[in-house]
Amino acid sequence: MPAPGDLFRIEWADDPVNRLSELRDARGMLDIWIEDAVKEARAAEVAWQAIGDGLGTTRAAAWERFHDLD
Repeated sequence: MPAPGDLFRIEWADDPVNRLSELRDARGMLDIWIEDAVKEARAAEVAWQAIGDGLGTTRAAAWERFHDLD
């Protein structure tokens, strides 16, 4: 799996339908990387408030989405 920074080096398809497919795949990779970062943060005892802040959401929304990773 590519590293998060690799998304900025992708040469996206010129065809909009193919580009949509590529973006769907990229979103899936981002979701995995976000989950990994949340797991790492929780392992380091980072508070749900700080995780929510990092994700641009509330503590409650972050907890609701990711608490099962804890």
